[in-house]
Amino acid sequence: MLVAGTLRRVFEQRGFIALPGGRPAPVTGFTLAISTAGPAACWLMPDLVEAVPDELGELLSSALQCRVTSIASVGSIQAYAVSSGGRILEKLAVDGTTVLDDFDSPHRAAVLAGGTIIECLEGTGLHAANRTYDEVASAKRTLKLSFAPKERSGVEAIEIDPTISCPVCDSAMRKNSGRYGVFWGCVRYPECRGRLSEKQAMAARQQ
Repeated sequence: MLVAGTLRRVFEQRGFIALPGGRPAPVTGFTLAISTAGPAACWLMPDLVEAVPDELGELLSSALQCRVTSIASVGSIQAYAVSSGGRILEKLAVDGTTVLDDFDSPHRAAVLAGGTIIECLEGTGLHAANRTYDEVASAKRTLKLSFAPKERSGVEAIEIDPTISCPVCDSAMRKNSGRYGVFWGCVRYPECRGRLSEKQAMAARQQ
């Protein structure tokens, strides 16, 4: 499945590896549920919202040559983005009636008037936009992919520090040992060569 292969590559670059044979994810990992939503759409839902990178919609729209609508709802925050060809066409993020991010969204006025992003998207024909992870995961013909942090030498787990970010691309950082001691490198290496010394990492944690 093209989507599954693309997702494996995306998360491989971020320090995770797909587990074979439908094995469940460890507490340090996450699971994605991928289900067909219609003749020309599919739903990609994580069991942990923060597991999916913000730019996944752009990556998938480029790799799969399709239009991708990403939807997120965390507490009082609602957000969506429409991507095509690797770039965002429109997006909107709100916390109640406070606009956090807006780019060419035709739904801003409706949401500020009391509507929800889900209602607006369903009004454009994107049905079942309010599906939850459990609903997608239990649907027929759903593909589930579990991910865990990569291991080095088959046994040594890579240490990823969620409290610091790559100074170049803002991705996660992982611990490495080099010629001059311990340092933190971007999980997207070699695509990104961002790095922090142990001293720089300690300073970043205190900010």
